Amino acid sequence: MPQLKENIPATTAGNSPAMLIRRWAPWILTAQMAISILLAVISKYPWFDYLRDDFFYYLIVAQNFASGHGSTFNGIVPTNGYHPLWMLVLAGLSLFTHNPAAVLVFVGKCS
Repeated sequence: MPQLKENIPATTAGNSPAMLIRRWAPWILTAQMAISILLAVISKYPWFDYLRDDFFYYLIVAQNFASGHGSTFNGIVPTNGYHPLWMLVLAGLSLFTHNPAAVLVFVGKCS
């Protein structure tokens, strides 16, 4: 019985461009986000000036929610004027930092 030979591609599967992209892309993106957040945290520029309108509202409510003060903007009156999923995402990020610049940069890099 004759033996069939396998077709071996010119490049091995481990070194193909697609495999290299799949292997290194998450690491490169993670490093880029980490560097951006670090620069935002240690920067002397007023990152808080970029918080406008709804994002500022969401961020304050999310920080209050993450700190255990409940769903409130000013700490006194409860509120529900937000999209729950987006508020929960920001509250989850606010668990890691109370610096609005870090949350802003992270959300900006992910969008």
